[in-house]
Amino acid sequence: MAAKKASTKTKSKEPVSKSQDALSEIKTHQRECAIRYEYIEKRLDEGSEKFKKLEMMIWGVYPFMVATIVAAKFL
Repeated sequence: MAAKKASTKTKSKEPVSKSQDALSEIKTHQRECAIRYEYIEKRLDEGSEKFKKLEMMIWGVYPFMVATIVAAKFL
């Protein structure tokens, strides 16, 4: 009977240990995901800045095209 009591005690500790391990893994996963999301956010912001720069360059080409067409008519 003493062996049954000892095994009962270890069994009752295992679920607590497993749940603590699972909770620890979840917390670790959340920390890692938070870091990844910050990095993704940073990259999106950088891409947005590059897109704005590219858009301004495109708008700068339009006056050049109009000037070229006007100059061609006078020549």
